[in-house]
Amino acid sequence: MALKKTNQELITKIFKQTEKVYAKIADLDEIKANEGDVNVIEKITVNGTAVEVTDKTAAITVPTAVSGLENDAGYQTASDVETIAAGLVAASGHASVTTADEIPDAADAESNILYLVEDADGGYYDIYALIDGEMKHLGTTTVDLSNYSTTEEMNAAIAEAINGVDLSAYSTTEEMNTAIQSAVDNSGHLTEDDFEDFTDEEIEAAYEAAVADEDDD
Repeated sequence: MALKKTNQELITKIFKQTEKVYAKIADLDEIKANEGDVNVIEKITVNGTAVEVTDKTAAITVPTAVSGLENDAGYQTASDVETIAAGLVAASGHASVTTADEIPDAADAESNILYLVEDADGGYYDIYALIDGEMKHLGTTTVDLSNYSTTEEMNAAIAEAINGVDLSAYSTTEEMNTAIQSAVDNSGHLTEDDFEDFTDEEIEAAYEAAVADEDDD
């Protein structure tokens, strides 16, 4: 009896699973009847815009450069920055320098430009600027060294100064060395010559004996 009951329960489960399978098939048939495809995305939108789907594929283009995006925040490009910087420099009033073949007319000159006009000899430039509506000469690019000595003049002056110094009251290096050596020799202290007849062992023994005598005292 127990075996018969078990078989009955198994058959019941099989029928129930079969009913579920048929129900799924019915659902799929209904989807196809409504012109739908199972497990297929039928519509894709990007930011609200529909993207065409062809052969189950939707091609979505993603920008890979900043130029492909909308600059809604108004960020400046490198060219914009250069233009703005140039405008700020021009408006700051700082002077720039340019060369000119001749002195510009005041009507054509700009107040923030220094004009360098080459001298007729070509050795330097005269500097002009527009000041109070007139072209003013501000100076030249040359350097006035008339009050400075040349290297040859400095060397000659130094040599003359040295030759004019009286050094008769001063000893030479050789005289100083001789005097120092003489003072040492006459001081009563032992010199290097006093040890030339002794061996290193004898000198070391004498030193140790002297140290021992100091310890005894």
